[in-house]
Amino acid sequence: MFLPLNYNWHNPQSKNNKKLNIYLNYMSLNFYCKEEENNKEESINRYKNIFANYEKKTPSLSDALIQMFKSADLDKKKIDELTEDIISKCKATINDNYDMIKKKYENITKEDAYIICSYTCESEDRAYSPYRILNQNLVSNNRKNGVTNISKYLYIFLKSLRKLPKYYPEKKVLYRSLTCQVNLSGGNEDKNTVAYTYGNKKTFWGFTSTSTDPNVAYSFLKDTVNEVNEKVAMKTGTVFALSGDVWGYDIELFNYYHEKELLLEPERKFTVTEILPPLNGIINIRCNISKTGLVLSDDKLEPSSISYNTEELENKDNTNIKEYIIKYEMETKKMKRLYILKA
Repeated sequence: MFLPLNYNWHNPQSKNNKKLNIYLNYMSLNFYCKEEENNKEESINRYKNIFANYEKKTPSLSDALIQMFKSADLDKKKIDELTEDIISKCKATINDNYDMIKKKYENITKEDAYIICSYTCESEDRAYSPYRILNQNLVSNNRKNGVTNISKYLYIFLKSLRKLPKYYPEKKVLYRSLTCQVNLSGGNEDKNTVAYTYGNKKTFWGFTSTSTDPNVAYSFLKDTVNEVNEKVAMKTGTVFALSGDVWGYDIELFNYYHEKELLLEPERKFTVTEILPPLNGIINIRCNISKTGLVLSDDKLEPSSISYNTEELENKDNTNIKEYIIKYEMETKKMKRLYILKA
């Protein structure tokens, strides 16, 4: 639910940005990119039996939300309040947009639209927002318990999401950013945060939001404020450029905040192909996404067979970012090969 193309980081106090800043801290969790080699057994596919009953009777959005909120150890009153709030927001958003949705996606029902929209909604206490609870369970060290906690929601969300066509970006690159600098040294004691080194194979275990516009990714980096004049002095964090088998779902019309984003399915595997040395607090990592099977893939949960390319969205503010990238690569041209060889 991040990387909106209209995000204006020059004015963090604007009404729109206050809503979007809610997600900044969550981005730094990075959905635990564990090494693929050591975690093959943790795939959702290992627990397909959990979803068997849902094929006969598909859970409702209300039932799915209640199951997720229960995993957060909330009392019944709080669960009912959160469920009612999310469904109310979904209905208000989709009822306003449904004519446009139906015109673009004939096979999407209102219930499908509510389900997709629910992922983008914020609860008053953002810790209990659907996207947050869903992804926290998907990256849980106790994989079986995590999948069980959100099984109803995961099932209906994938089922509705896969009615949308795959979106293949024209330039075959997607961008994602984190407010933190990822571990490059291999010395991190956290076993879940394996270092990013050249050739490493990793997995985005949760749903991953991306953008076709690098400017958007850079806008979501962490602001470092000058203590003297209290102005943003620089940005720090990590930017991923994802190539290879890059596709996602365009969920703009379903988005509660009307943000443009491409959502990637869980368990997308990738290989680190290039790491640019940190410059001015920013780490740039290029990755190649592997072509792999989809989780819980069967006839009822296959993505739409319709795939399409669209023109890249134009952004008037792209000039500064493009100039920065050119300058960055020129300054690090001699360092890149040495750094990669050392890694």
